[in-house]
Amino acid sequence: MNDSKISVRYAKAYYELSKEENFADNARTDMDLLLSFNEIADVKKLFVSPTISVTEKKTAVLAALKGKMHPRTLAFIELIIDNKRDSFIQAIALNVIKLYKTEKGIQTAILTTATGVNEKVTAQIKETIEQALKTKIELSQKVDTDIIGGFVLRIEDQQIDAGIKTALEKVKRSLINTKYQSKL
Repeated sequence: MNDSKISVRYAKAYYELSKEENFADNARTDMDLLLSFNEIADVKKLFVSPTISVTEKKTAVLAALKGKMHPRTLAFIELIIDNKRDSFIQAIALNVIKLYKTEKGIQTAILTTATGVNEKVTAQIKETIEQALKTKIELSQKVDTDIIGGFVLRIEDQQIDAGIKTALEKVKRSLINTKYQSKL
């Protein structure tokens, strides 16, 4: 079975259960926690290692997450491990988050700047985007010194590039084109 089909099926089943039992918001929070937990190198090894038994995996994961997640989420993780689908945990969590955002009408935006932006400015940017698009926005920040200054704002599959690096590249291309055209 295709990896994406596996993760989508598990995610849909879990998300539907979370809606039926009114813990969808907790499910989203739990999936965020699971993703951050999965970023730990030893945890990644735990999920993909064929030499670690199912019992050992369940014991380790449940010990680390018990009390931090909704009981249904813990049972879901147990089910994934029992069915030997633990290598798909990250993809499943990402699909659950995607389903949640789609249902709640939340869009993701990433603001990339050359230096960090303070919380007040970030809140203003988020509010401006939400008003312009008439939707909820989850805004995350990224620092990339290569853009020199300005910003790059990516909302889902659209991008606004107001970075100085891009502006300088446009000027450079314009000068090169002008130079070649004048020789013709």
